[in-house]
Amino acid sequence: STRNRARKMLKAVTGAGEHIGQSPPGMAAAALYGAAMEDSIEITQSEIANSAGVSVVTLSRQWQTIKSIIN
Repeated sequence: STRNRARKMLKAVTGAGEHIGQSPPGMAAAALYGAAMEDSIEITQSEIANSAGVSVVTLSRQWQTIKSIIN
């Protein structure tokens, strides 16, 4: 269910055109982070960023973009 939530978030971002010029792994990591939060999975931005090979700053910035679109 978490993966499906992340996919829906990414579809919303791409539908809005906000993915252009952004880090694909950063966007994916941010969507996964947001979906995990919605599913009450305890995981940190740092853990996901490390797994995705992006910085915490990138993940955080991308998460702000996603939040602005899905809310």
